[in-house]
Amino acid sequence: PILTFMTSDIGLYFWMNNKEKLSPYMVVESTNFKTAFYKNDFFSQLKDKDIPYPVTYNSIEEVTSFPVIVKPAYKGYENDFNNIFGAKSKVIDNVNDLSSLKKLNIANLFFQEKIDFKEGNEYSWFGYRDENDNIISVTAKHRAKYPDKMGRITHTELVSEPDLKIAGEKI
Repeated sequence: PILTFMTSDIGLYFWMNNKEKLSPYMVVESTNFKTAFYKNDFFSQLKDKDIPYPVTYNSIEEVTSFPVIVKPAYKGYENDFNNIFGAKSKVIDNVNDLSSLKKLNIANLFFQEKIDFKEGNEYSWFGYRDENDNIISVTAKHRAKYPDKMGRITHTELVSEPDLKIAGEKI
């Protein structure tokens, strides 16, 4: 057997669109992809479980402070955001930038306060449940990102962070 973790956007998107064809060859224990694919559902789940996350606005009219990061409200390759901006997110620094974005009339966006963090102070948690319902997990600290601290390529180190493990297991 092959153990596959679909952790990339494209892997998740591919599975969701080919589930019936792939089912004879793959077993997927969790099919609750909606939570991972639709960001508003994910942040609702965090809120329900009292896990902190950045201030989030569901529409352009709700934005009250800057800077914010704007992203498509769902992961996917059918939205126009990446085609227009060449990225999965964009920083909006002021009202003028927000007005320019509004003129583009892109549907299904959401906005989050931009958290300024020190490079090397960002973490990821990965976990799964085994056949006995035990959670197996690791926490990784992002040591460096390229081309900058918002970058897509990350050098990580496995670390012990009990508070992050507890938060990850709530999800």
